[in-house]
Amino acid sequence: MTEATTPDAAPDTTTTEAPDATTTEADPGNPPDLAALQAELASVKSTLENLGAEKAESDAKAEAARVAALTADERLAELTAKLTADVEAERAALAGERQKLIDRRRTDALTRMGFDERLHALAPQVDPDEPEGGAALETWGKAHADMAKAPASAPVFVPKPKSPLARVLSGETRNPLITEKSLGKMFGGS
Repeated sequence: MTEATTPDAAPDTTTTEAPDATTTEADPGNPPDLAALQAELASVKSTLENLGAEKAESDAKAEAARVAALTADERLAELTAKLTADVEAERAALAGERQKLIDRRRTDALTRMGFDERLHALAPQVDPDEPEGGAALETWGKAHADMAKAPASAPVFVPKPKSPLARVLSGETRNPLITEKSLGKMFGGS
């Protein structure tokens, strides 16, 4: 029986390559010289840096030649397109920032109304600083007042009573044990 080759079958392209003369197999008993490898690495890095600098220089020259070959109208059109793209990118960034501010104001307004953060997604997506948006949030808040938690009342300040020592030190009361004579003895006086 003979095998027929079909166009779908991939031909065998495995080849064996001869080992490169520059590569040496590491002998486990004789490690490679670290200093030589570091020197070679430094050499390769400097070569790469030089090539990168040459490429950047040639790219700059090519761009300068391309711009020099353009007519005034083409340069103007290119500059206009670049500036238009920059303006559109700035507009998109500003729109994103504006939306973040609107969301923050909306969240703050709903929180002040007493709604839990989980309910904020149900409220209308409006700007509360605009008259229509504020009215829409007010209407929604009144319609769903049963879901709002009661606003927390301000905590009542109750002053803590002063300790007996604090009252003596502040001069509010006198302690018969603390006299001028006893303080003099404590602090080395006569």
